[in-house]
Amino acid sequence: MQVEEHVVLARGKQQKEIKITARAPETKAKLVEIDLKPSQSGAPKVLVNQQEQKYDQKQAAHAQDGYIQIYELPNQEVKVEIGDDYYVIYDGERAKITVVDDKFKSYTLNGKQPPSNRKCVPEEQRYVSVVSPRDLGQRSRKSKSQNSREKGSSGCTKHQTQYQEDGNQVCFSTHPLPTCKSSCRAKSTTSKSVPVHCIEKNNVAELWMKQIDKGANPDFSLKTVHKNIQYEVPQRCE
Repeated sequence: MQVEEHVVLARGKQQKEIKITARAPETKAKLVEIDLKPSQSGAPKVLVNQQEQKYDQKQAAHAQDGYIQIYELPNQEVKVEIGDDYYVIYDGERAKITVVDDKFKSYTLNGKQPPSNRKCVPEEQRYVSVVSPRDLGQRSRKSKSQNSREKGSSGCTKHQTQYQEDGNQVCFSTHPLPTCKSSCRAKSTTSKSVPVHCIEKNNVAELWMKQIDKGANPDFSLKTVHKNIQYEVPQRCE
């Protein structure tokens, strides 16, 4: 069984330091520490296992064979992507965490967990109906087929920021949209009205488009919504 551990910590008052720790199959089960620190000038400092990473708006930084990707955003912000699971946007004072993988569940722990939540569960005997080998074989085949379809669908879908060129402008979706991975195809699609942020087609726009084409997800969730565009998004990928 492969266990993943992810922790995001913050400290400080006005200016804050952020520490991200991650342990995953992509890190070969080793704990990786990512430190985000304010900078006197320019984008924040990023250290991976105490090694400072060099990055700018023209060149991203990568660590752990691409599992960790670091991008400079406008307004002296940095975006740190942890696989296809989540990313953190940080400007030295504020940090925003966005989860793009549904394997994470949201809950809050207030103080220590009370002992009542760790009571032993008494063993309980239950009587069930007898299933014949024939029925068992049919159910097993059905279960395997259903699990295969569910696994194929979830393993083929990813979330990706989209863009559309419109004359001398480029419009970017303010949130990542579901899309099929390159090795998969859409079995069904639906039309969705998507809010977009539009900018003049310039070097920055070209950089963002190239990052998206390479699989990155520039974050536009805090940007002004200029209009809505219809996108065809997959309902199921296989």
